[in-house]
Amino acid sequence: MEKGHKQALQDAKLERKIILKKSAETDQTDGNPVRSEFDTIVLQEEEDAHRLHTALYADKWSLQRAILLYGNSDDHSLQSINPAQDETDREELLSQLDGTLKKASQDLYTAYSMITRAAQKLHLPERVMNEVVHRLVRYAIRRDGFIVKGVSSRLSKDTNNESKQKRKDASERLREYNKMKQMGSLGAAILFLTARNLGWARTVVEICESFAPWAGNSNEKVFLKPKHCSRAVAEIKSFFPEYARPPVGSTAEGLGHGDGPQRSSNESLSVSNFADHFTRKLQLPPVAEASTRVLLAHCRQEQVEFGQNSGTKMSTLCAAVVYFVCCMGSVMQKVARQVQLDNDGKDASPPPTSTKRNYSNREQEYEPPPKKRRHSDRGTKSCMEPEHTDYDNSEKQDEEPFDVFTHSAIVEDRSQKLEYEMRRMWDAWAEQMPWSRSFAEIEQSCGVSRNTVMSLYKADLYPRRETLLGVLKDTVSKTEPNNRQAGKLSPSSLPNTPLASILLAHISTAGALMSDR
Repeated sequence: MEKGHKQALQDAKLERKIILKKSAETDQTDGNPVRSEFDTIVLQEEEDAHRLHTALYADKWSLQRAILLYGNSDDHSLQSINPAQDETDREELLSQLDGTLKKASQDLYTAYSMITRAAQKLHLPERVMNEVVHRLVRYAIRRDGFIVKGVSSRLSKDTNNESKQKRKDASERLREYNKMKQMGSLGAAILFLTARNLGWARTVVEICESFAPWAGNSNEKVFLKPKHCSRAVAEIKSFFPEYARPPVGSTAEGLGHGDGPQRSSNESLSVSNFADHFTRKLQLPPVAEASTRVLLAHCRQEQVEFGQNSGTKMSTLCAAVVYFVCCMGSVMQKVARQVQLDNDGKDASPPPTSTKRNYSNREQEYEPPPKKRRHSDRGTKSCMEPEHTDYDNSEKQDEEPFDVFTHSAIVEDRSQKLEYEMRRMWDAWAEQMPWSRSFAEIEQSCGVSRNTVMSLYKADLYPRRETLLGVLKDTVSKTEPNNRQAGKLSPSSLPNTPLASILLAHISTAGALMSDR
């Protein structure tokens, strides 16, 4: 009985398909010969299938579906509690999808993988990566794909007597190659715009180098060029203009009106992140890295507010500032070594004495200042004795105990204090790691040619060296103590960097010794 019912239902479905096909061809219906007992069942199944098809296509560019279908256990976004259940869901979902939906999910997962790998290579935080993926999915939904004009390559018209099969295979490979290039260009453009807007700017060249997807199963790698990224940026601007807006605080109006301090703070954070990224490979001392951040932020502010070095790229400005800081530190270290040699020559003539003996001699030579006597018009000693005794007691209570190891006990006048500070500074410079870096290292780290860096250094930074050195000195000397105690300064800021206040206390000394070469 059950088998007969199933067979009758299948026959009813087939009859309905034939009727619908004939009615589509003749644009008319000759009645419904389907038996009435199966008509409701067939119509209900058709409606269910139509709703399922609509729901599947509504999630055509679902990232969750793409990860479920093509993700693996190494994918950090695939947080699975029951792998067996996921496998069952994957098989069931694959049986419901047609070829178009499967291809769309596979393309979306490929683009997602390319972006996550590039963000990891660029050392970008997870916040930036998540925002890039979100914008990529929005673009795919809006354009129904990863279409970018002006990026695809064309097949040569010269056949060279190739067979039709070879020509067909070459066309298929080129189609896959162009699709990967469009995905990479779009991902690079969105990554560039998003990272810049969120304060983690990267250069276009560096972003393009981080995208190296494989073109299908071929052995050819897809290398992106800056022009491909620029065309993708133009494509994004036409559909999502809000993505291409300049970063917060990059305009002079924003720095001067409204929420100016907040915008200026965001701009400073962006510049600081940019400097940290491009100086990471140089492995500079902590004070050198902090000095680079301060000077780059200062030059960037001048560029925005006053047009100083207008049109200069951030990477070029960063490379020139790094070279300036390296030259400054190299000069100070050379002078520190010379000072140490001179001091060693002076200390070689007298017989060596221990530190303990020097401290004891100084303690013996130290005599407290004589107490001031109070005078009165009365002049009688007996009347003055009680008052004199009370004054001496209060003076002794207020007097600090003498400690030979304190700075105030050792340094007795201004000249000795200055001498002590200078010697402490030169000793600190002599113990520093080398600040000098070659042009080859700076070029490799910042991706800027030597001629470009030297041109900016000679034309702008070197003539203003006294001003820039004064910026560093003022940063460590004029910081309000309340800001330090309240934690308003970043732990990576220059005033909070160890030894910064000692090394940069007299940094203006390097100005007269620096060279423009």
